[in-house]
Parts: sequence; C-alpha cells; structure tokens
Amino acid sequence: MKRKITIVMLVGLIASLSLAACAEPVNPYWLRIRDGFPNQATVLEQVYEKEDDTVYIRASIPRIWGVGNLEWQDRVNREIAEGVNAFVDDIVDSAAEAKAMFEQEEWDHFIPYVGQVDYDVKLNRGGLLSLTLTFYQYTGGAHGMTHVEALNFDLTTGYSLEFDDLFPTDSDKEMVVAVINEQISQSPEWFFIPEFDQSMFQPEQSFYLQEGEVVTYFSLYEISPYAAGIPEFTISVP
Repeated sequence: MKRKITIVMLVGLIASLSLAACAEPVNPYWLRIRDGFPNQATVLEQVYEKEDDTVYIRASIPRIWGVGNLEWQDRVNREIAEGVNAFVDDIVDSAAEAKAMFEQEEWDHFIPYVGQVDYDVKLNRGGLLSLTLTFYQYTGGAHGMTHVEALNFDLTTGYSLEFDDLFPTDSDKEMVVAVINEQISQSPEWFFIPEFDQSMFQPEQSFYLQEGEVVTYFSLYEISPYAAGIPEFTISVP
C-alpha cells in the first residue's frame, strides 16, 4: 500500500513539473512589480519658484537619493534638473518677449505666463523606480497645455525601462490593445479613433508602473480631444 501511494505521488509530481515546463514564462519585471520588496532608495523634493509681472513659475524637482551607485544617481538627478530648467527657461524667455511686444504696441492687460512642474512617485519596489513629471504651461489662448513624462528605472542595472521590456511580444501587446479598445468602446465619443491597433503605439510608448499594474498613456490630442484629458489605460500584471 505504501508503495502505491509513493508511485501516485511521484506521478503527480512529474505531471506538475511537466505543466510548469509547458506554461508560458512570466515576465520577470511583472513579478518585481507585483511582489517586489520596497526599495531603500527614496525621492526628495527640490522646489523652485518665481513670480513677477511676466511669469508665475513653480517647479517641484524630484531628486533620487539612497541608490548604491552614486555616479548614476548624480547623473540622473542632473538630467532631470536640466530638463525642468530648460522648460522653465523657455517659459521665462517667451514671457519676456511677449511682455516687451505688449509694451511696444501699447497693448493692455498682459496676462503673465504660467509654468508648473509636479512629480509623483508611482512605484518604488522590487528594484524598480517609476515616477511621472507633469509639465503645465499657459502662454495665452483658450487653455494651457499639459505634458506628462514618465521615468522608469531598473535600479539593479541602471537602465531605463522601455515599453518593449514589459510587452516584448505581439501577444503581450495585443493584451494592451484589448484593454485600450475596451475603454474606447465604453466611451467612443471621447476618442478620435473607432479602434486601436498595434501600429498606433509610439516608438517610445509612454507608460509608468504602479503596484501590480502597468499604465500606458497618450499625449493630449494624440488619440482624443483636449477635453478628454490625458487618456490612460491600466493593464493588471498577471
């Protein structure tokens, strides 16, 4: 009797191993997004403000701290700061030129230009760090413009993550396409397109990570009108 039980258990173990071998492998990034431990790295805030009769600027600049590779940390922080500073400088210069033209033409009621930068830490676990920078500017006209830039880092390698790292195969991308089309079908009046397909992904498709999920998104006017805001699509990690 004992021999029969042993044989049955062995057969069951072999069957389980066979099924595991045949199962589709899980993307290791997905495992880290879903089950990773919190990182030791943290993100600190540096604030820059400027206000006068030409501009109002408020920029919250993220500074990554606590990463083992100090050279990488300093380089990334410098690049982030340079990007924010370039955005701020462009608004300040444009506002000065516009104000000078108003004064030259003796026009009234110059409305100061506005520039704002905010950031949000979306995921900081499993050796992965994902944050978004939101750039808003108002330089006259009916409304301002908002641009969201996502930064996704693998802190264990120092590399930035790309969309294809999370969705490398056609079947992976089709999973994302299905999520997008489901959302389009629920509110077709908020989109320019009746249906989305893989060819519409950008070469550097925007996305960010959050606990148990990957969120891909598109810029204003890219697939929907301004009133729809920035369309986001959430893919649950398997």
